[in-house]
Amino acid sequence: ELDELKVKVRLLSTIFGSPSVRVTANNGGGHLGPVDIRVNTDNIEIEIREIENFPLPGGLPVGPLSLSGVIESGSGRLLWDRETGLSGSEGAVEIVADNMVARDPVLNSRQAGAISLTDISLGRLEASVIIDKRSSIAALKQGRRGAGGADSRVLYFETLKLEGKDISAMIEGSSVIRLMAGRDMSKSQITAELAFAINDTFFDKGVKGSDEKPNRFLRTLLEMDPRWKSARSGRFYGLICTGTLADPNCIPRKPSVRGGDFK
Repeated sequence: ELDELKVKVRLLSTIFGSPSVRVTANNGGGHLGPVDIRVNTDNIEIEIREIENFPLPGGLPVGPLSLSGVIESGSGRLLWDRETGLSGSEGAVEIVADNMVARDPVLNSRQAGAISLTDISLGRLEASVIIDKRSSIAALKQGRRGAGGADSRVLYFETLKLEGKDISAMIEGSSVIRLMAGRDMSKSQITAELAFAINDTFFDKGVKGSDEKPNRFLRTLLEMDPRWKSARSGRFYGLICTGTLADPNCIPRKPSVRGGDFK
């Protein structure tokens, strides 16, 4: 649902075989756009000129989470390859969002199966993502190669940082998703290093209308499991994930952040 959606069609370019439109979405006093879209023979050009105070659609699914929040600012561009899809495309997106909340998260553990946690206040999000050939991304030329060769197409997390009441988290190192030509996005190869800290108040959160405090199991897991104890640095825990997006293999590992702060 949106308060308003404006669509302007550029008639001449559309008549001559290159459909071109400008779209602006208004919602909750904010806007996403204008977004310029041009359909060419081989690709589709998309440019998000501005995002300002735009509420996320209710319950936006992002992986296993359902998110809510407001995008304070942002912009982006994408040159979408019509034949190969995302694995042949290039672009970049930057956003800053606030009041981010993960609704009804579920923790899957070997010890106790699926455990429903309380909502998680993720707070402020800063994200900058690049899609390009590995050889074209300066930061990846200097760091570890990770998955794939120089010409592989990757989704590179230049910045991904959360700072909220319940959790602080960030992507570390040269974290990428290698986009596989001819394969579904879920089959893309991931190499990601993460660091996260959980505030003590989160463990004591209760379920409305009940004395149940499901988050306490998470504290028990972090304090009792020797793998997690060895993966702690200051107040941060580390995690490295490899494999595919659909079935990642995540292993606790000491993060590279020092002093318990983002540095």
